Amino acid sequence: MYPVNFQKERGEYLLDCIANGKAIEPPECGWTINAMLAVAGACHFAALSHGPIVAKAMGIDVSKLPTEYQEAHEETLFADLQAAIGFYSHLTMLVKEGTYHEQFEPSLPVVVRQTGEVHNEVVPIQGHRK
Repeated sequence: MYPVNFQKERGEYLLDCIANGKAIEPPECGWTINAMLAVAGACHFAALSHGPIVAKAMGIDVSKLPTEYQEAHEETLFADLQAAIGFYSHLTMLVKEGTYHEQFEPSLPVVVRQTGEVHNEVVPIQGHRK
C-alpha cells in the first residue's frame, strides 16, 4: 500500500511538458516523493501510449489483432516497461553509490523484459564489464 495524492492540474502540466519537449519544473512544494511519483507516472503513461515496440519493429499493427492478442500485447508491454523502469532505477542507484563504473561502460544499451512476477531478464548488447 502506498499513498497517492494526484492533482489533475499537475497531471495536465506534466503531459504538456512531455508532449511538447518542455522542462518539467518542481511544484511549489519542491520535489516531494509524491511529486516525483507523479512525474514517474506521467512518463510511464507516455511510454505506454507508444505501444509495444517489438510489435512495431516487426510491422505488426496490434489494433488489428483479435482482442485476446491485443490484451496479451498490452500485458507484456506493461510488464516489460515495469522491468525497464526498475532497471533504470537500479542503474541510477549504482551511479549514486559510485559503483556503476565497476560493472558498466558510460553507455549501456540492453534489452530488458519481465520473465516472471519477480524476475527480470537483462540482455546486454554492449557496455557491460565482466
